[in-house]
Order: sequence, then C-alpha cells, then structure tokens
Amino acid sequence: VTKPNQPTLPAAPVAFDPPLLDLGTLKPNERANGQVMMRNTSDQPLTILDSRASCSCTSVSLKNIVLPPHGEIAVPIRFNGKPVVGIKTESVKFAINGYDMATVRIRVRVDSPIVIEPPAISALPVKDVPVMSGEFVVRSMKATPFRVLAVNGAAPEFVDFNPATDEPRPLYRIKWDLTGYDQTTCVNSAGKRM
Repeated sequence: VTKPNQPTLPAAPVAFDPPLLDLGTLKPNERANGQVMMRNTSDQPLTILDSRASCSCTSVSLKNIVLPPHGEIAVPIRFNGKPVVGIKTESVKFAINGYDMATVRIRVRVDSPIVIEPPAISALPVKDVPVMSGEFVVRSMKATPFRVLAVNGAAPEFVDFNPATDEPRPLYRIKWDLTGYDQTTCVNSAGKRM
C-alpha cells in the first residue's frame, strides 16, 4: 500500500538464484540451513541497507553491504523448525537504497517420519450432511515398513490388512467412525469424549 504523496520506488535490479529456496522436508523442530545467491543486475553499485524475514522461524543477517555492478553475494538463510507440521512458505525482504524491497521466497515441509493424510478429521457437515465416518492413510515418508499398534487407545480398524497374518507395510488405510458421538457434546454413550 502506497501512502498519499509517497513516490513509488522502482523495482530493485537484483536476481536471486534460486528464486525459491526449497529446504525440503524436515522433522518437527528440526533446523535447516540454505543459501541463495543475490546478483546485482545493474551497472551501478547497490547498497543493501537491511534484511528481514517474514517469520521468527527464519533468520537472515545481511545489512550495510555494497554489491558492485553485476556482482553477487551468497545469502545464508536458516530455518528454525517448529512442532507444527505442514508446508511453510516464508520470505526474506531486502531493503536496497533507492529501490523497492526485493524478496526471495522460502519453502519447507515440516513432517513426521510417519504422515497421516488427511492431517485432521472433521465431523462438520458437508453441504448440510454430517460426515461421521471415513478412512485415513498412515504412511512412512521413506517407504519403510512399520506397524500401527493403536488408534486413540484402541485396535486400529484396517482396510485390506490383517495384522495377525500380514507383514508390516509402509502404508495403511484405516477406518474412522464417530457415529457413536453426540455432535453437540462430543461425548459417546459411555461418557467418553471424542
């Protein structure tokens, strides 16, 4: 958003390699280091005044640097993992004297060695019809066989798998059923909360 009477600054003449820093898949709370190359695409020196990440989970420190014409600099970027799983997209902005902010994007997927898809089950109505049962998938990120011992403290109800006779797998389909729970109180007939 431009404030009234504030001149619009030209785009910074820089290029990033890569334009999107993909740090891959990390475990919860795991850290990762990466770097991008920042190149001055102009015939004039550029002064990088400061750098700032969009989230406290990402750190970068580049300030008061003069980048010569057509010169480049390595920008180290550190991602400090969080316990929440999912795809994180962050950015790092660079204040360059006389120009608009330059931005490089960062992507990381935070996941456990075992992934559950979908990551959450909702019993909220879909088109006014409650969804009270279904299936979910539990799989190994590295396709390593494993066993599912319990789901919510009870024996899992597998689809196409018999734990008594079948060998461990890297992927399971498991049924879920909330039909015995009251949608208002989230308690079943035995008084157990969902």
